[in-house]
Amino acid sequence: SAWTNDATAGITGDWNFKSAANLGSGNAVINGVTFVGAGVVANPSGTNYTTAGLGNVFTGDTNNLTGGGGGSAVLANAFNYGGPTETVTFSGLVIGRQYVANFYSVAFETGVRNQTISDGVGGTTTINQDLFNDNNGLRLTYTYTATATTRAFTFTAQGAGSWHNYGFANRQDF
Repeated sequence: SAWTNDATAGITGDWNFKSAANLGSGNAVINGVTFVGAGVVANPSGTNYTTAGLGNVFTGDTNNLTGGGGGSAVLANAFNYGGPTETVTFSGLVIGRQYVANFYSVAFETGVRNQTISDGVGGTTTINQDLFNDNNGLRLTYTYTATATTRAFTFTAQGAGSWHNYGFANRQDF
């Protein structure tokens, strides 16, 4: 889905979030949900998540979200990248419960930056990170049932450009 501001972030503070991370510095509050700032570091980790393959940091990104205000402007200011394979692992899950993960990115150019996303249990999909064209936001939403206490999502570049990970949130679905 297109991510253009807080209203299109696909989240609300009424839900039970296991983790919400801003891969830039400082917290970003979107619709009552605090995305905790990871501190602009390579391969950040925090409450109920770890990452791998995100060894590079890009700060001060200017795009169509950063000028719009709100928490989305804060979240869209910096990203981690690396590739060709990057992983976000959520932890603290309860087996048998349903969860919803959101991943936030912004197109870095107009063109094709295909990424294959694996859900860690055999499901995959491929998406063009530049789907909405240069400087426009993208939100990936994935609903899953925990089959273990952790779930790893892997992003694999299908060409030269790696996934730009601005932040993510994982919540329990009731």
